[in-house]
Amino acid sequence: MTNNIFKTEMKRLSVFFNKALNDGQLDIWYEFLKHLPDKVFQTAVGYIIRSNRFFPTPEEFLTYHREFYPRLWEDVRAEKLKDDEFTQDQLKANRVKRNEIINPVMEKKDINKII
Repeated sequence: MTNNIFKTEMKRLSVFFNKALNDGQLDIWYEFLKHLPDKVFQTAVGYIIRSNRFFPTPEEFLTYHREFYPRLWEDVRAEKLKDDEFTQDQLKANRVKRNEIINPVMEKKDINKII
């Protein structure tokens, strides 16, 4: 996650729960959570603001990540596939064409093994 997203979202949490964190505490939080993707962290902050009564711990973010990340990843992946100019079939066809150009003596069954 980017440091800018982290600081923005932690500020939202601090304001909502009326709890200030000093720079040392923020550094420790960032060390624990920096591997989270921006989208996952932002979504987790929104979820925590809606559902928690108290300021969260880093473990709550990690739990959220473990439970919801696969679903969020599928959403992000599906969105990316919609935006991509190549479908999987087009990519496969391009690989076959590339292999035929690079090695024209290769038989079709050999090309399919590569793919």
